[in-house]
Amino acid sequence: MPRRLGYHPKPLNCLMKSRVEHKRAWFLALWLLGSSGCFDEPQLGCPEGSILEDQKCVSCHTTECSGDTVIEYDCDGVQIGKLKTCSADEFCLVGACNAPTLINGRWAIDASPGVQAEKVCGKYEQVTYLLRTVDITVNGIDVYSETTDHEPQFVYEGTKVGNKITSTGYFRNDATGRELVHTLADIWTFTSPTEFSGTSTENLYDEPTENDCGTIVWKITGERQAE
Repeated sequence: MPRRLGYHPKPLNCLMKSRVEHKRAWFLALWLLGSSGCFDEPQLGCPEGSILEDQKCVSCHTTECSGDTVIEYDCDGVQIGKLKTCSADEFCLVGACNAPTLINGRWAIDASPGVQAEKVCGKYEQVTYLLRTVDITVNGIDVYSETTDHEPQFVYEGTKVGNKITSTGYFRNDATGRELVHTLADIWTFTSPTEFSGTSTENLYDEPTENDCGTIVWKITGERQAE
């Protein structure tokens, strides 16, 4: 076949080298695109639902707790469905089912604000929330906690559902010159293995006179303490 003027065919090895370089450039561009975001599609050999990070395929799906159920979400934050239901003796916390040992232990409970002006036994007083440290023990859905290191002694009993403990408690206090019995209805919602938040409804009862002396609602927080 006659050659066209100015046409010089490339040797076969040059053509192969050019194709290899082109393929390398294509893979580099694809890798840069894939590493810049979270795609719920296979990338460079990664399975669906994972992305390439530091030359490793890692999942970009997430989970969160809804009651005792672990819910899974895809890489775009769209709910996929139920991943797992925790057993009765597990805590659903931070998107996973955990053993009660995650919660068992010593916790300090405080309120914010810690002082409220409330009507107590017929007159307004500045009522101070008493900081308390309780030892929490979870057995199945049953929860028992008490203070043992200071007075007055606080005792709580309750149940748990998911990451929430609902408990009732009581303590006696005669520091104001009156013998008051304080009954408590608390809700503790655990947001991590080291903290919870919730409310405490405190009813005051004057035992000698058998009078109802008022109700105080506190916003409370709890922090895990070193054993």
